[in-house]
Amino acid sequence: MACLDFVSDLKLFKSMWKVRVKVIRLWKQYSCALGETMEMVLADSKGDMIHGTVKKELVSQFVILISQGETKLMVNFIVTMAAGSYRPTKHPYRIVFLPTTRLRMCDALPSNLTGLDPVKYESINDGSLNTDYLVDVIGQIVEVSHVKVVSVNGKDTQKLSLELRNQDDDRLPMVLWGKFATDVNDAIQLRGEHKIIIVLRFGKIKVWKETNQIPAPPDGVDITGAIAVEPEVYEIKKYFDASFSLYETGLVMSDEEVLNATLILIDNLLRRETSSLANFETMPKPVVTEHTFQENQLLQDELNYDRDELSVYEQIIGAVESKKGGVFFVYGFGGTGKTFLWNILSAAIQSTGDIVLNVASSGIASLLLPGGRTAHSRFGIPINPDEFSTCNIEQGSDKAEVIAKASLIIWDEAPMMNKHCFEALDHTRLPFKMRRRQFPLKVAFAMTINKSQGQSLERVGLFLSRPVFSHGQLYVAFSRVKSRKGLKILITDNDGKPEESTMNVVYKEVFQNLLSSKFTQESH
Repeated sequence: MACLDFVSDLKLFKSMWKVRVKVIRLWKQYSCALGETMEMVLADSKGDMIHGTVKKELVSQFVILISQGETKLMVNFIVTMAAGSYRPTKHPYRIVFLPTTRLRMCDALPSNLTGLDPVKYESINDGSLNTDYLVDVIGQIVEVSHVKVVSVNGKDTQKLSLELRNQDDDRLPMVLWGKFATDVNDAIQLRGEHKIIIVLRFGKIKVWKETNQIPAPPDGVDITGAIAVEPEVYEIKKYFDASFSLYETGLVMSDEEVLNATLILIDNLLRRETSSLANFETMPKPVVTEHTFQENQLLQDELNYDRDELSVYEQIIGAVESKKGGVFFVYGFGGTGKTFLWNILSAAIQSTGDIVLNVASSGIASLLLPGGRTAHSRFGIPINPDEFSTCNIEQGSDKAEVIAKASLIIWDEAPMMNKHCFEALDHTRLPFKMRRRQFPLKVAFAMTINKSQGQSLERVGLFLSRPVFSHGQLYVAFSRVKSRKGLKILITDNDGKPEESTMNVVYKEVFQNLLSSKFTQESH
């Protein structure tokens, strides 16, 4: 392939580059300053790697075009300086996608091109490693603790201490947190006494003083990143050669060991239902060793909550406490934890003696909110507002005082409202935050779209004998269901014959800031 540039050729002040690269790693990242971006590590045929970024306004354009492990021909992008304390490669520059960047199909680079570059334990232990760079860590687990639940910054999380060794028998203490801790602990339980290799890709290293480690070193190393246990990666097999004989024995289990691992899994499943194999006299029991220690499964399940909710909570509470204010559009399908988030926001603010106003776009939806009222009633919005309307609130009235002193306004099913309703409130210069919500299941055989507001349903059949007639109706109907699989649509013409399309009614201004807000999917 002629006229190709290599990663090592990339320089500043030029956009007409053409490189063939493999997507080594791909993830989404959220920050208050940049919003949700798409980050990646790219490698060329020489094995040189560079960090790539798709800014928030272009994520929707490129998200369906890039997948981890694919090889792409990239044309027309800019190169900027790489900076920060979370740098996934040592390349001095970073690729930034443009609206005109093109991704084309091309010959795939080798499958064994993974960019894996294991760090030397010595450079971590002696402090000589530059911790601004993310690193790859490989080792055999030689010491491990039980999973513990500890309080970090006032919040409970899982913690697993362990020690690794490399082919030179150097040792490295590690601490894993949260899901990483439970994933590795589960892998240890499955493999019993077998030797286990752990691989961490693009991990962040932090050093702190701690005296109660396994083994107890003067310094512990906290590494967080992407973890795999005994993955099929060429460099790993090459890195761990016959000095450990790990791959000669580590993946082989006897019939008894397979049985024991299966019993452990069954017992864990039963524990989630407040039972165990001990309750069944005729069933064999797993052999429990220090590596098959069984935690309180109910406790682990309760701690396995969605961290995205915490991010949204902290942003909104931060805006309230700092008096900075703001507008937050929180969205998501049924079952994503919006009810819990709304409850905790209201409780947290009301516990300090501040006011939270809960309003909805219709009377039916307002009945599902404790103390809820319709937006028209609460704010005095005209029945037929226009672009010049203001709210019917008398200055100095009780209603004006309540609204003025409110720290947070939660507005349910906001997209159902005419845009002039929001403009009327804005014209009245009342601070508010906009929010849409869905609420738990209410049994019904059939209902209108308006009646379905606030429902979260497993399956929805939408019958459209004629197009919707109001802004946001189609959106409300589609968002009642928890998954795309549970939605069926029948569209007919005037003669009752099936159609493939219908007309929607949307005020586009409502969604203009949708991409700048986030019901967070993933953090770095």
